[in-house]
Amino acid sequence: MWVQASGPPDKKVVLFDYTSSRAQDVPLRLLDSYRGYVMTDDYAGYNALALQPGVERLACMAHARRKFVDAQKVQPKGKTGRAYIALMMINKLYGIERESKDASDEQRFIARQEKSLPILAQLKSWLDKTQPQVMAQSALGKAVHYLANNCEIALLKRHRFAKRSEQISPEQGSLLDDLLNTDLEAIDAELKAMRPTPAQEGKRQQPKRAPLPAQFPRTVIRHEPENTQCACGCQLQRIGEDVSEKLDYTPGAFTVEQHVRGKWGCRQCETLIQAPVPAQVIDKGIPTAGLLAHVMVAKFADHLPLYRQERIFGRAGLAIARSTLAQWVGQTDVQLQPLVDALREAVLAQRVVHADETPVQMLAAGQKKTPVLMSGPTARRRSRFLRLWFMTSARAAPVNMHATSLVCGMASWCATILAATKPGSSKASPKSVAGPGPSQVFRSARNE
Repeated sequence: MWVQASGPPDKKVVLFDYTSSRAQDVPLRLLDSYRGYVMTDDYAGYNALALQPGVERLACMAHARRKFVDAQKVQPKGKTGRAYIALMMINKLYGIERESKDASDEQRFIARQEKSLPILAQLKSWLDKTQPQVMAQSALGKAVHYLANNCEIALLKRHRFAKRSEQISPEQGSLLDDLLNTDLEAIDAELKAMRPTPAQEGKRQQPKRAPLPAQFPRTVIRHEPENTQCACGCQLQRIGEDVSEKLDYTPGAFTVEQHVRGKWGCRQCETLIQAPVPAQVIDKGIPTAGLLAHVMVAKFADHLPLYRQERIFGRAGLAIARSTLAQWVGQTDVQLQPLVDALREAVLAQRVVHADETPVQMLAAGQKKTPVLMSGPTARRRSRFLRLWFMTSARAAPVNMHATSLVCGMASWCATILAATKPGSSKASPKSVAGPGPSQVFRSARNE
C-alpha cells in the first residue's frame, strides 16, 4: 500500500494506491510529473525518485526519533543509554519548530540558522563519534545509521544552502504542524517515561520478619539490671519489658528411657509380682519406637543411607554398626506389614487402579540385570493417592502375574487397570480389564 499526502497551501489530500510490488518504479510512476520536496522514510525504493530533476528528497525526523525510542526501550528499566542523548537533541529541534510555529518565514529562517543549525552540528559530531562504536545490527546501530545517512544530510543541506530570497508561502510552513504537534507530545510522554525515577528520600520500609512458630518450646532467659536503685535515691519500678526471640537448634539430642519395674513380694506366702515389660517393636532391643521411626524416615524419606546414619550416631558417642541398623530396618518392616495390608485393601476397594513399572539402578553384587521397581496398583480415594511399591528382578508376564498376585492377594478382584503398554500388564487378573492410561496414550501419539 502506497500513500501520498499533500497539504497547505493546497487542500489536504491523501491518496492510497495498492500495488503488489515495492520496486522503485512505483514511486516514479505515482509522482511522475511532481516537482518539489518529498518527505519519505528510509525505504530504498525512493532513491531513484531523488535523482529526478526538480525533486528533492527529505528524510523524516519522526522516523529517526522512533528508531532511537526503540533503542532506548531495550535499556534496563530506570537507566538511560546513548540513545537518550540523541532523543534530547531531537527534542530540542522539535521545540524550536514549536516556538516558531506562528512566526513569519523570515523569523523562522533566522531561528533555524541560529538555534537549529548548532544543534544539528552537535548531532552530526555525536553521530560521527558513535557510529564506529555500535554494532550495525543493534537497535542503536540501526537508529544511528538511519540518521547519519538520511535525516542529518538532508536537514543540513536544507538549512545551509536554502536561499534567503526564496519565497515560501506562509501556509507552507505549517504543512506538517499537525504531525509536528503529535510527535512533540509523543516525545515528551516517552522521554518522561524513560527518565529514571529519582530516589525517594525518607525512611525505607524494612521488611517484616515472620514470627517463629508458636509450637516450638520456649526457654525464657531474663535480663535485669544489676542495680535497681535510681541515682536520686528512689527504688526503680518495673514498668514493662522488651521481648526478642532467637532460634536455636540442638542436633539430634538422644535421651535414655530407664524403665524401673519394682518387685513386690509377700513375706508370709512368698508371692512375687512385678509389672510386665512394656511392648516394644523389637523385643529385648535398645531402640524405642521413636528411634526406629527416625531411622526409617531418614533412610526412605530423606534418602540417608545407613552408613551415614552410623557416622551421625558415632559423632554423638553411640557405636551402632550399620549391620545393627539394617536389622532394625528389617524387623520394623515386618512390624509394618499390617499397615501394608490395610493399604492394599484400601487400594483394591477402588474401581479404577493404575499400574506402571520403572527400571531402578540398585547396587547388587553379581547381578547383571537391573531390578524393576513396580508401581502397582495405585488408586485415588477422597483426593488422596494410595500407592503400593514392590521390587522384581524381571519384567516378564509370569513375574508380573506373580507379583500382582502377591501384592493384591485377591483372585476374585475385578476392576479396571490403567497400565503402560507392556506385555505383562494385561495379565494381572483374569477378571480385570486392562487399558493404557491417558499419559501413555499421549506419549505414544507424540512419538509417532
